[in-house]
Amino acid sequence: MVAALKLKSSVKPKNYWVLKSKLLLSYNNDKSPRASREEIVDMSYPKVNDEEITRRGKELYEKSIRTQVETPENIGKIISINVETGEYEIGDDLVVTSLRLRAKQADAAVWAEKIGFNAVYAVGGTLVRTA
Repeated sequence: MVAALKLKSSVKPKNYWVLKSKLLLSYNNDKSPRASREEIVDMSYPKVNDEEITRRGKELYEKSIRTQVETPENIGKIISINVETGEYEIGDDLVVTSLRLRAKQADAAVWAEKIGFNAVYAVGGTLVRTA
């Protein structure tokens, strides 16, 4: 997210930033561009709400993915599912599996589960084995 600062006076600070087509350009007071440029990370968001992501994720996992992935070697691993396409990634780390899906589709609606357990992580409780 890029925040814009509205200046109340016509006097510009020594250096100010202007957003220009995914590039953040730094300008000096004389409006000459500085040599350095920084790319802005495009933050994309899913098109569906959280409840719908959860519903679709559970449905996909139970109906079409569970039988394929719940094998002894995958128990305890993380599965991240793109609920719009049905694609999934399996690994040991939630962030890594989610980023792999986001690399394919930046605005992917991702739902995750720990294979063979009732939750991905437990805070103040215990994970219950389901498989």
